[in-house]
Amino acid sequence: MSQAADMKSPSQRVFLWSVPRSLSTILLKCLSYVRNFNLQVINEPYVSVHYYGPEKKLKNNNVEDMFQSVFTQAGTSVTNYNAYDDALSTYQWVKELLEGEYMGKDMVICKDHGYNLNGLYHMLPKGYKHTFLIRHPQKTFPSLKKITESVCSVDFMQLEQKDFPEPMHHGYQKLFELMEYVIDSEEPHPIIIDADDLQKYPESIVKQYCQAIGIPFSPSLLSWESGPDVMDTWITSKQVKGNNHLSDGGFYSAAFNSTSFHPPNKMLDRSEVPKMLLPVIDDSLPYYEKMYQLRIKP
Repeated sequence: MSQAADMKSPSQRVFLWSVPRSLSTILLKCLSYVRNFNLQVINEPYVSVHYYGPEKKLKNNNVEDMFQSVFTQAGTSVTNYNAYDDALSTYQWVKELLEGEYMGKDMVICKDHGYNLNGLYHMLPKGYKHTFLIRHPQKTFPSLKKITESVCSVDFMQLEQKDFPEPMHHGYQKLFELMEYVIDSEEPHPIIIDADDLQKYPESIVKQYCQAIGIPFSPSLLSWESGPDVMDTWITSKQVKGNNHLSDGGFYSAAFNSTSFHPPNKMLDRSEVPKMLLPVIDDSLPYYEKMYQLRIKP
């Protein structure tokens, strides 16, 4: 059989939906080291649409000014053939990107945050199995505050609640609503992973996830190389890639430096959480708890 005849489009396509700071990049890095399996990763295409593309939803001038100089520096500093121009990033263009043929690949897996879709469910690509990764909001929001202040050199304490970046307002609600849409229209029982379970019981959770989506599992998946090189195989935009590499201290730095899953950090006591974060934690908690009840268990 000729090489051309042997080439085929991927038989499996998977979405991993989450909120920021949920360990989704570490999970994606883990899966990227699967052996004897041609996996194509597409990383956060809707982030590019939401924040940088022609249809961007970031209209709050305070927040936009806070991020823009960092994002621009990041985007112009990246030159890689798998980093596409954010000017291309519209919902229709991303739909076509995700529905591409990807000849010779066994699977396409895409990671993104549910809020970046902005409820435009009709723009979801066809043929994808939707999965979800959640983490307790009392962990995600302090982490988001810390990393944003570090990368963007901004003091969150000086922001009013109305000026919080989008995931602070609606991240969990929109993830939950996306899950409900998936349940009602496509998959009655979508796979949901909790980040603490993933860290406490990585072999059990990764094995169940791999079996559910069709990736061959082996214990070798539970450790991997330190560094960002694996991202060069991912399809992503210049701004997303640059922002996460920025000065070796971008949003993905912990994931890039990781070599395995570590036990979860202790959750801050409520009295230790900055007061400004308590309203968004309280608003998010009911959505998280409903999804938590549906998660796969170790």
